[in-house]
Amino acid sequence: MIRFQERQKFNQSWLWIVLLASIALTVAATYPLLATDDYWVACLATFTVVGIAVWAASTTMRTTLSDGGVSVIFSPLLRKDIARDEIAEAYVRQYDPLAEYGGWGWRVTANGTAFNVMGNWGLQLVLKNGKRVLIGTQQPVALRRALADWLVEGTVVPPLPDRRPDTQQLREQRF
Repeated sequence: MIRFQERQKFNQSWLWIVLLASIALTVAATYPLLATDDYWVACLATFTVVGIAVWAASTTMRTTLSDGGVSVIFSPLLRKDIARDEIAEAYVRQYDPLAEYGGWGWRVTANGTAFNVMGNWGLQLVLKNGKRVLIGTQQPVALRRALADWLVEGTVVPPLPDRRPDTQQLREQRF
């Protein structure tokens, strides 16, 4: 049974401004090369920058919390399935993407692996082997409710108010 699903894309306006500015600057800087024997440099640079923009536009992160475990599909790059019996601890928390993971996207750092496309809320998983996985979410309350139902029997979860989560309370509460 699927308890939670979420689909996210890189749709931050600052990202698109940077990408469009990069395309414009690349075209402007390499345009004079079109009249020389180095025209291939202009084409390669432009196609590379445009390719990065197309990749960013097509990248989607899908998170699924089901009875079998947690699945993250970071298309078109990868898929990560974590079985329920591999998870030692799971909780929703606020985090700092830049300070903790060096930004957004698929990140592997000393703090663990992160899958995020925007925001600063995520599902923190601590695996039985000691590894840590953080999966970003734009729906922390819905995820926390689904997680409360999903966790092993005997876990006490206080009721949630029907309002935006209290940051400090969510940050400190672990399951």
